[in-house]
Amino acid sequence: MSLIASITDFAGLVTLTFGTFLIGLVIEKLSPAETGQKLADLRLNLGYSVISNLFLYVVGPALTASTALLLNWAGAGLIALPDAGWPLLGSITIYLLAMDFLDYLFHRAQHSWPLLWAMHSFHHSDRAMNITTTQRNFWLEPVLKTLFLFPVVPLVFQVPAPAIAAFTLCTYIRLFSHMNLNWSLGPFWVVIIGPQFHRIHHSILPEHRDKNFAPLFPIFDILFRTHFRPRPGEFPPTGLDTGEAPESLATALIWPWRNSLRTSHRAV
Repeated sequence: MSLIASITDFAGLVTLTFGTFLIGLVIEKLSPAETGQKLADLRLNLGYSVISNLFLYVVGPALTASTALLLNWAGAGLIALPDAGWPLLGSITIYLLAMDFLDYLFHRAQHSWPLLWAMHSFHHSDRAMNITTTQRNFWLEPVLKTLFLFPVVPLVFQVPAPAIAAFTLCTYIRLFSHMNLNWSLGPFWVVIIGPQFHRIHHSILPEHRDKNFAPLFPIFDILFRTHFRPRPGEFPPTGLDTGEAPESLATALIWPWRNSLRTSHRAV
């Protein structure tokens, strides 16, 4: 691939991201859960999304190759899921639930293990939660997921391509669940993650701590009793309970080590 083609592809990725964010932000204006969000927080998220996309664009092929080598070494699945007809719907369901369950477990680990929380707290530091918060994940986290989380299910199942495509489409639900919307899914909160249910997870209030971990399907929070059903009109403030948030893109990029670097700088 030529340099010009690479730059063009990356520019297209950023344009698509910003276009999606713009549509989401316009929709949020129709019925916001929180008004008066600071533009500084939005600018940081937009700037970080460019850096995040660049990182994923550059290292993505290497991560994919590493995962493929691991799967080939392990035999690429012990159980073949049906890939045609009505049984394919069962394959899609199994794959979606299995991947979401693993993500649920990883998410709980992010809130329990100090090293993972040091990275994941960057995502939770957003005091103005909106659609742009979706990409506010520390840049090392996708690496960990690609190498240690996402290969697990394909090691057990031979997954048909339509199931993988369905999962990819479902991940866009995360854009919806992070939106600054005063919307409740009513009785359907048990079916799919919505903005109110996930906002509880980002809440700074003590009663919401360690609740609503599931990325897509609340069923896992219900099964493991980590769910908190939002009350009517309940849209709590978000962020870290310490009030800490990155002051710049530079701080965002070194987020887990910010305090130790400051201490070292002062010592010098």
